[in-house]
Amino acid sequence: MLSYLHNYSNGYIVVPVILSCVKHGLFDLLKRESPIAFSKLVKDLAANDGALRIAMNIFESLHWVSKNSSDEYLLLPSAKL
Repeated sequence: MLSYLHNYSNGYIVVPVILSCVKHGLFDLLKRESPIAFSKLVKDLAANDGALRIAMNIFESLHWVSKNSSDEYLLLPSAKL
C-alpha cells in the first residue's frame, strides 16, 4: 500500500513538469535534434538551466531520455505520449 501511495504522489510532481515541457516545446526540439546538448536546449528554449536540469533528471528517471557523457540528451521511444 505504501508503494502505491508513493507512486501516486510522484504524479503530483511529474504531470506539471511534463505539461510545462510540452507547452514550451522541449519534446518537439528533442524529436528534431537528438542527441542535443544541454546547453543548446537551454539556449533554444530560453530556459532556466537549473529548472531544465531537474526536468531532464525526472525524464531520465522515467526512461524517457538518456544522457551521454557529453551532456547530450536523446529522446527514447518510451517517451511517446
